[in-house]
Amino acid sequence: MEEEEVVVVVDEEESERRRQKMIEEEKKRLDEEMELRRRRVKEWQEQKRLEEEEAKRREQEAAAGAGTPAAAAGADGDSNAGKKWTLDGEESDEEGYKEDSQNAEDDGGITADLPSEVNDANVAAPMEEDEIDPLDAFMSSMVLPEVAKLETAVASMESMPASNMGDKNGKSAKDAVSNGDKKGQKKAMGRIMQGDDSDSDYDDDDDDEGGSKDEDDEEFMKRVKKTKVEKLAIVDHSKIEYQPFRKNLYIEVKDITMMTGEEVATYRKNLELKVHGKDVPKPIKTWVQSGLTSKLLDTIKKLGFEKPMPIQAQALPIIMSGRDCIGIAKTGSGKTLAFVLPMLRHVKDQPPVVPGDGPIGLIMAPTRELVVQIHSDIKKFAKSLGINCVAIYGGSGVAQQISELKRGAEIVVCTPGRMIDILCTSSGKITNLRRVTFLVMDEADRMFDMGFEPQITRIVQNTRPDRQTVLFSAIFPRQVEILARKVLTKPVEIQVGGRSVVNKDITQLVEVRPENERFLRLLELLGEWFDRGKILVFVHSQDKCDSLLKDLFQRGYPCLSLHGGKDQTDRESTLADFKSNVCNLLIAGCELDVK
Repeated sequence: MEEEEVVVVVDEEESERRRQKMIEEEKKRLDEEMELRRRRVKEWQEQKRLEEEEAKRREQEAAAGAGTPAAAAGADGDSNAGKKWTLDGEESDEEGYKEDSQNAEDDGGITADLPSEVNDANVAAPMEEDEIDPLDAFMSSMVLPEVAKLETAVASMESMPASNMGDKNGKSAKDAVSNGDKKGQKKAMGRIMQGDDSDSDYDDDDDDEGGSKDEDDEEFMKRVKKTKVEKLAIVDHSKIEYQPFRKNLYIEVKDITMMTGEEVATYRKNLELKVHGKDVPKPIKTWVQSGLTSKLLDTIKKLGFEKPMPIQAQALPIIMSGRDCIGIAKTGSGKTLAFVLPMLRHVKDQPPVVPGDGPIGLIMAPTRELVVQIHSDIKKFAKSLGINCVAIYGGSGVAQQISELKRGAEIVVCTPGRMIDILCTSSGKITNLRRVTFLVMDEADRMFDMGFEPQITRIVQNTRPDRQTVLFSAIFPRQVEILARKVLTKPVEIQVGGRSVVNKDITQLVEVRPENERFLRLLELLGEWFDRGKILVFVHSQDKCDSLLKDLFQRGYPCLSLHGGKDQTDRESTLADFKSNVCNLLIAGCELDVK
């Protein structure tokens, strides 16, 4: 029995291969015949065109020679009769014939277009009953019989099982015939073009999905260009009646109030804090003194944060009291919690977000990685408070982000460019900045260096003027300070360490070498340090990042690459592998936040 079953299976497979081969040969033959018919039609049309031109020329010469009214009238009558089948119309039909025939071949339909072209020609150029169109005569005598044969052959192939047909050739000629007229066929093709009906996704307020979930940045930008007339318009705040809100949520506890000026100065010196501003609140020593809610304090305890870090000790009372703040602290100093915790307290003091409202808290960051990191930190606290937080950044499917925004979010963490794109889409129906009362710019110097200044300025201009604004950065050059002060009102400046752009925790050795020596020197350093721990190699461009990755692989060094040209999934996977010691060598073309 087993042998018989094997023989049957083999016979079926052989039969299937033969059937497939016959189908392919038949299609090839039909394509060749169709091409031959197409060439014959074209040659015949060209010949008729030349004959018509010659006949018209002779008639004009005869009319000019006769010079009589009757001859002129005869010439006019002949020319009018000639308009029943014009060269212009014939050329246009031929162009449509070529286009539709090509479309039919692409879709797997082979014979559908010729009959429709005959009908179109007949409609476009009606003839008198006693006249015979030369094209009709040719079609009736030669082309239509061949078309009937081809349709019969295609119908016989369609009767075979659908599984025998390939994806491209699986569409039947009957499907093409149903869309035979040119207008209908183009419309049918338009329905399957990616992004053709995308605008409706954003214009419909009831559609939370907003498009395909795997939409990339390029598709999103095309969609935005269709829906927005211009970039984000400046809001006239004088015409908007904003609801009042409370900024000062800080009550200084007795232990802090009793500290003398000397004690405060000594404490700040021990924390390596420098403060500039008027009536600056005193730094706190414990989390309980910060004025945060009990739920926030419980979450802080669960996460294992024993006491505030220096930047947090001074920034928390300043921000909780409603003051604008500039914080300068190195990466890893805890500056994220220094603005996240007051923002959460601020949001809970506001009326709940209802459908149609925008966020209350807005955080801008320069890179996708930093946006994801901040969003992750906020989610640790937001769940217990019932606060929704959405991350908005490029390189990832925008549909999910838009869907979350439409459902309502109290806090948005974003990159400036993507945020403006979303604000401009669908005339601002997706979200808005009317309720933003707490604005944060993290790594502000990097955003300005990367050219985000126009986007940041426009976003700031569109938030209410009496908002609270906080700016944090690892470094703070003087030129950035001048620009930053334009968007803050009487800010308090906090420095942890100093304004220097050099992190004192990093030993820096600088070697200036020509381009042709750098790779060899890198190989020497890798030979010395590769087995000692993680290694980061920064380069100035994406092309350099990719080429260096290839060169190191060829030299036997397993490594990862990370730059803005990679999609978000690859970037997150690369960072995860680097953090978890899957690979200890990373070549980067952008700023990272690796903990």
